[in-house]
Amino acid sequence: MNEEDRHERNTEPFDITLDGVDETVDLMVVVAKADGRIDSDEANTLVVLINTLNRRVLDRTITRTIVQESLNRLQRDGPRKTLDRVGQTLSYMGKLKDALGLALDVATSGRGMTELEWTSLVLAGRAGGLSAAEIRDIIGDLPK
Repeated sequence: MNEEDRHERNTEPFDITLDGVDETVDLMVVVAKADGRIDSDEANTLVVLINTLNRRVLDRTITRTIVQESLNRLQRDGPRKTLDRVGQTLSYMGKLKDALGLALDVATSGRGMTELEWTSLVLAGRAGGLSAAEIRDIIGDLPK
């Protein structure tokens, strides 16, 4: 490897949490924000799903803090980098398909899934190495 290639390598630490909760929340938040903002139906669904992931009922303030931390990571890294990270990490952990299903619940909780939400799910699935058929089996076809 020459010196120029060595400088272009990504050497940032690749943190993997033990349970994948942060990555799953990040995926759900990216999907919820894909169409511009998190509406009240999506927010309520996030609360329910975060409580499910944590296997206990969390105070709404704690849940808001979890979502805010995820929003901070999204703002820092941007949607594409976040989707790549969560797709790769959750795939490595064997949790990507389940996380896509949870994020699909968020996407369909409000006015119905938008094209941007669907695309976010596809990008996370592709980043995790899922085939188009596997992704379609989980999230369905592009919404009309």
